[in-house]
Amino acid sequence: MSSEVYLPECVVCGRIKLNGYWYQPFQTPPHFPNYRGALCPECQARKQAKKEQLTTPQKS
Repeated sequence: MSSEVYLPECVVCGRIKLNGYWYQPFQTPPHFPNYRGALCPECQARKQAKKEQLTTPQKS
């Protein structure tokens, strides 16, 4: 059984989630450098807003 810990890393902006908080890579506390793809809350909200904008019919 592997004891490696994988931290979520935002695939859009590169933030890393550690101990429940999203950090810029240069601000993260010391940690093991193992990552997996994820979306931070800000990038997820931007993605959802863009999706809603694209699916909402435009009035002429």
